[in-house]
Amino acid sequence: MSVSKFSTRFTDKSGRGRSAQQRHKNKGGANTKLIVAIILDLLDFTFGRIIGFGTVTDILITFVAVFMFGWKGLIQLWEAVEPTDQIDGFVPTLTLLALWERRQNSSQ
Repeated sequence: MSVSKFSTRFTDKSGRGRSAQQRHKNKGGANTKLIVAIILDLLDFTFGRIIGFGTVTDILITFVAVFMFGWKGLIQLWEAVEPTDQIDGFVPTLTLLALWERRQNSSQ
């Protein structure tokens, strides 16, 4: 393998190489998910504090979380269980999921 090819390819733990373009594509998707997650968590913090409306918001955000993160998005459902809608607004669940996925993508 020539030096120029080696500089654009990196090897993960399994020995498979990923091109620089593939790494950039994964990073862009993770950044977009992080931005969307922060916005949704801020909306949940502000509008989700209204009793009753907050539970509906938590359920709708859970659907978005499952769409963005797959089965891991069901972790967001814990917020719908808390009936007063006062405690769950202080835990940025979607942002934590996005950071977790971003870390997993960067370690690959």
